[in-house]
Amino acid sequence: MNRSEMICRTCIKFDGAQCRLFPQPLLIAGPDVHWCAKGQWQRWSDRYNEMEPYYWGEWESEGRP
Repeated sequence: MNRSEMICRTCIKFDGAQCRLFPQPLLIAGPDVHWCAKGQWQRWSDRYNEMEPYYWGEWESEGRP
């Protein structure tokens, strides 16, 4: 997953206009452009042949160590 795709709108924890990563939901004003370093996203896994959670810090798909 590219870093530019890590926005609220595509995050598993985004619900309507609120971020639910924390116990207290946070209102996000611009979910289409708000980049996140703590979110969780869905991506296709060739290993499991299904969608799996992608967490911040998993850089192997971009060739980073």
